[in-house]
Amino acid sequence: MKRGILVILLSILFATTARTQSSQSHQVRIVIPKVALIDVESAGSATVVLSLGKPNEAGHGLQAAAQNASGYWINYSSVLASGQPERKVMASLSGTAPEGIKVLLEASSYSGEGKGKNGISSGKKILSGEPTEIISNIGSCYTGNGVNNGHLLTFSLEVDEEKYEAVRHGDFENLRVTYTLTE
Repeated sequence: MKRGILVILLSILFATTARTQSSQSHQVRIVIPKVALIDVESAGSATVVLSLGKPNEAGHGLQAAAQNASGYWINYSSVLASGQPERKVMASLSGTAPEGIKVLLEASSYSGEGKGKNGISSGKKILSGEPTEIISNIGSCYTGNGVNNGHLLTFSLEVDEEKYEAVRHGDFENLRVTYTLTE
């Protein structure tokens, strides 16, 4: 009987030892890409049309038209590297704006289905050939895709009163706005 108990105890001991000594392992490597993508989405026309209004009475100047919510939305996806500064969206105007006229652009506050640290509007900016910041503080995030996601762009015109004598009527179609997601 003692021998039977001894055999049972030894069997349990060997079985337990055999199970705890059998294991395997391998490494797991996780790769997260650095991402910086920008897109402009529109629900409407491919062209933003801006105009100034005629004066209502002799002796008055051109009237600044109401702001034009263009229907264009800035969408972006961003994944920063460790220690990398936050990103921003810059806008620049290619072509020649009419003399005496300022083209202004404002990106709205973020709105949409995205997640992460989406950017902050830099307010209304005058566009020129030099890039100007329109959205700042973009961290690792995505805005969501398409209209109603990201930042709605609003354009407006102003007459530069100091250069009013240079204003000429016409249809100026040679302008293009370029958006860049940068650090």
